[in-house]
Amino acid sequence: MALDVNVMREDLAKELGIETLPVEEQERLIDMAIETLLQEIHLQTVEKLGEAGGKEYEALADREGSEKEINDFLRARIPDYDNFIAKIIMDFKRDMKKS
Repeated sequence: MALDVNVMREDLAKELGIETLPVEEQERLIDMAIETLLQEIHLQTVEKLGEAGGKEYEALADREGSEKEINDFLRARIPDYDNFIAKIIMDFKRDMKKS
């Protein structure tokens, strides 16, 4: 599952109910939310991979592996990776709505 940041931006604006705010404020809030979400995805992914898998993942990222290479690596090591990511996103949105 490739993360489409533009779709994520639109979705977050609607989900968080901020589409009525001035565009500059929407952009600032969405940028902060996406940065936080991507950090959470990264942290949970590395945690799920375990120490050895996390090191392999970091090495792949450091050598700038292709998006396909990284996705293949993650799908091979994390069962049902797409649902794993979808759950992180769903939990993030739920937590943002509570704030």
